[in-house]
Amino acid sequence: PDSEEHFLPYPPCRDTPSFGGFGLKHGLVRSGGIGGESVTMYHAWFAVLTEPYVLGGLVLFGVAALVWLRVLSELQLSAAYPIISLSYAFSLVVGKWLFHDDLNPARIAGVAFIVVGALIASRS
Repeated sequence: PDSEEHFLPYPPCRDTPSFGGFGLKHGLVRSGGIGGESVTMYHAWFAVLTEPYVLGGLVLFGVAALVWLRVLSELQLSAAYPIISLSYAFSLVVGKWLFHDDLNPARIAGVAFIVVGALIASRS
């Protein structure tokens, strides 16, 4: 098939994994994360895996996999992956906003290069 102009950019493919990651991160923060000694680690895993935001994030990753199957049915692999790379820019902004991630010039420049590269690749 390879009807690239119909799919670029394809927001569900690009954004759903990001939202899944945000759910995982928020759930980890709420549950206390995973770590510790062997006895307490099982308790930590149970707390994380029963946290609603983690479960929601895992569901979103599953949905993203289904959407990705659709995208790969229509696009060449080399055209599809630049769509996914645009999620780095989205994650950078939301990570700063929701989780107070550190935004330093190197991180911003790196993501800018990724976005420019994705745009160039999508046009070729």
